[in-house]
Amino acid sequence: MKARNIHTRWLAACIVLGMAACSGEDMPPVPGEGEQGAVLVTVNVSTAADTRAGDPGTDHMEDQEWWDNLSLYLVYPDGTVTEHTVTRTELESENPVSFSTWTGTADLYAIAYAEPQQHVHCATPQDVYDLRTLSIGENTDFFKLSADEQRRYMQNLYSGKTEKIEIVADAENPATASVTLTRIISKVDVQYDMADALDGDYTDVQLSNMTFYGPDFGYFFPDKASTAATQRELSAGHYVVDGGISAVNGRTYFYTFPYRDATKHKFDFIVTYETKFEGGDGSTKYTATFGEALHRNAWYYVTLNVRGDKGFANGNDTEITLTSGN
Repeated sequence: MKARNIHTRWLAACIVLGMAACSGEDMPPVPGEGEQGAVLVTVNVSTAADTRAGDPGTDHMEDQEWWDNLSLYLVYPDGTVTEHTVTRTELESENPVSFSTWTGTADLYAIAYAEPQQHVHCATPQDVYDLRTLSIGENTDFFKLSADEQRRYMQNLYSGKTEKIEIVADAENPATASVTLTRIISKVDVQYDMADALDGDYTDVQLSNMTFYGPDFGYFFPDKASTAATQRELSAGHYVVDGGISAVNGRTYFYTFPYRDATKHKFDFIVTYETKFEGGDGSTKYTATFGEALHRNAWYYVTLNVRGDKGFANGNDTEITLTSGN
């Protein structure tokens, strides 16, 4: 396994989220005594994956972060939510940036995202917990993007949270906290080889129609999301990094969102083969199913070895079950 450079960017932001929603004009409902305070937050947007497997392959700029905007939400015990948005350029040029918020104990939820994702006003804590990505099915804004724009969007979706920040009415000594944002997508890296079959009874073996199944959107905070919005399984529930499929051997990558529940990801492919024996030609459809639900910010490496009508699959961090049927 080759090591990949890990690029992280530490951005300091003094967060004073006293202005309502994204307008920044009206004060939100007042928690506690209603005194104003300040909090100094250091934000780390990290491109480091929790798991790495295999060599990195082609450089898809996964060690870079090109998000456009950052939305920050402070959630108070009484249900008050204050929020603010900051662009990546603002955080880079104004460090620190100061804002005001209410005193009390609050949890900080932060998301970073690339366009065309937009800031979402959250009136309640559950609104924050239910924050989600764009839908990536057909006839959506995502579907209309170019391949490079789709890759950039999927790669630049991050979230993180920090709990129990104590904010006091002391402008000279603001509360301090830090939050690390990591990617919410998973990467599935599939490497396949059927050349071995040609050394045996097969004269030709070809793979085609590899289709990955995943949810049509992702949650930024799936552990707290409600069940109001149900993720649907789509064959377009992913983004293909390398769309080309070699007939005999090769490698392809998929970006996908984890399911909120325990649904397991899978992908299908078809192997067509010719043999040295009369009547031995045919095709087999395989389904590879992951042994557990995929985790966010993880890289899964899958190897496929197919010898005509027999196939084998292995995964680095999860068991892969390969089933076949015509």
